[in-house]
Amino acid sequence: MKMRANRPNPSFEKPSRERGQALIEYVLLIAITITFVTLMANGLRRSVFTLWTFYTKAIAAPCPGCPAPDVVK
Repeated sequence: MKMRANRPNPSFEKPSRERGQALIEYVLLIAITITFVTLMANGLRRSVFTLWTFYTKAIAAPCPGCPAPDVVK
């Protein structure tokens, strides 16, 4: 009985151009996620700033019908 050498099964080998595909997909996914979170954070920051500006002007006014002082932005 002949012993075969321990060679990997050819059906399980990946072509050489696909070896780094998983790493590239992972890096691309991380970049897309960071971009999406940054865009969301900027949009949320603007809306919160607008809301707080409205409430600050309403609270800082000396009376309910009076305008807010000029120093309140």
